[in-house]
Amino acid sequence: MSYPGEFPMASGQPASGSGSRYPQLESVLRTEEGFKSSIRYSGGADSALGFVLGIAIVGVVYNLISTFSTIDGASRLNVRDDFWWVFFTVRGEGGDFSLLIWAMVWLPVIAVPVMIILLIVSRMTRGGAIVKVFEKYRQSGFLAELMPTGVPCQLGNSKGTVFLIPAPSTPPDWTPAAIQHIRVRATTDPKSREAKEYVRTLSGTVAGGSGAFAVLANKADPSLPEGIFITGQLNNKQPVRIAVPTGDDFTRIRLWPLQNNVPLA
Repeated sequence: MSYPGEFPMASGQPASGSGSRYPQLESVLRTEEGFKSSIRYSGGADSALGFVLGIAIVGVVYNLISTFSTIDGASRLNVRDDFWWVFFTVRGEGGDFSLLIWAMVWLPVIAVPVMIILLIVSRMTRGGAIVKVFEKYRQSGFLAELMPTGVPCQLGNSKGTVFLIPAPSTPPDWTPAAIQHIRVRATTDPKSREAKEYVRTLSGTVAGGSGAFAVLANKADPSLPEGIFITGQLNNKQPVRIAVPTGDDFTRIRLWPLQNNVPLA
């Protein structure tokens, strides 16, 4: 597979003479106010908050099921009089203390103040964190257009799809050629050992990013040119993301989603 000419190393800026498909959106993102209103930001505190909330929900659901099951199985108990006593008990069927039951009962309770603290931290640090992303975007970021290859990949326990992202200075005919190249290698004889190994390599390359990052595609397939990134996504509901390099070498980018109400035109 050949590519016309030499690929210029991506600088994070559009190549001379290249037009943008989203001029209105790019105009909005040039200002700090427009950037803040457009990005769907999620920081460390937000991730921790989601994790703690998940633990709390699991604990409450488990405890509710256990409580109703216990009351239903004991003729001397009833929901009106004994619900809270059973709900907060930390003893098992034999009357002995159970660490698992204690965790299901009290971890959700402990999680409440923890979530409040994380929410406060998130609100206090959010503005400054977005400004830092904005500064990186102004220096070397770009609007990333996710182009589907149609090749499946494994993202944790879910099935996703491999997408390519051309850097701003990528010649327009390179990415379609790269997509065709990947499709041929992965789907011409999908049951062959070579095709299966190729798909596993693609999955392994994109799996670590969990859809939030993309890396240079030639890390998965050295025959692909530099300047085209590869990522795995569960869906393509939002084909455009804010891309910001994670380092100075421009080999890995962070993909920030846009707010749902942001027009792409």
